[in-house]
Amino acid sequence: MPAQGRARYELDDLDSAARTLVKVRKDHADVLARLRLLCTALVPAHMSEAEFSRRSGVDRMTVRTWLGKSRSSRTTTTKGK
Repeated sequence: MPAQGRARYELDDLDSAARTLVKVRKDHADVLARLRLLCTALVPAHMSEAEFSRRSGVDRMTVRTWLGKSRSSRTTTTKGK
């Protein structure tokens, strides 16, 4: 293939890959929004944070953030008080 033809093919391939990336990012955002809604509906009433995390593939800290909880379940105390 001549250099110009190859370059045109590569530019078309780049454009196609960029369009695919935009679509995948949108799909990813849509799936995360759906999972967040499911999390807020299911975890308080039907399952634990850990189970939702395991079944959805989302880490537990993300689940806790979606539920408006702190990143740690431990309470901190000050020594000597």
